[in-house]
Amino acid sequence: MSSNAVNPYQPPTTVVASQIDVDDDAVRFFTTDANLRFAESHFVLRLHPVRLIIVSLLLIAASSVVMVFSMFLGTIVFGVSSVAVMVISALIYLASVYRTKLKMRQRWSNHGLQDGTISSVGIDDDDLVLKSPSGVFRWPIESTRTYRTRKGLMVSPEPLLCLFVPKKNQSAPPVYDELQARLRS
Repeated sequence: MSSNAVNPYQPPTTVVASQIDVDDDAVRFFTTDANLRFAESHFVLRLHPVRLIIVSLLLIAASSVVMVFSMFLGTIVFGVSSVAVMVISALIYLASVYRTKLKMRQRWSNHGLQDGTISSVGIDDDDLVLKSPSGVFRWPIESTRTYRTRKGLMVSPEPLLCLFVPKKNQSAPPVYDELQARLRS
């Protein structure tokens, strides 16, 4: 079992710092597992688009060849090979981004972005500031990349680190809008 595996018997993560000193101009939000998984999947697609396209096209081509040959061998062989091709294709596709996902999860853990924690993201003197249970982290705004999604903002201040700021957060809507405008400019 790897060190990154999830133990289903482990008690849920407790919020270490539930009262983080947050400025009025910072967006305060709860980090949830659903938001982390959403950010992870969208960020991986943006990080490795060419790799995922090539892998997908190769898997489609290989699957088509296997399916055509298995059609001539009978219905049972066709049915079994259909299931086998789907399973193998899914595993290969997941394996193409597995290491990236592990590194992202480790970076989130190092920055205190885990399920059940409270964090805030704001801008101070042309720096992006993350306040989390692990501490305060700063990055120059000009070195960040920002992506809008239907659920919020993804901000990438470093390689393999994506901060997800959900639209539904614990701050006033103008604070979120101002953060979005400053990051997109």
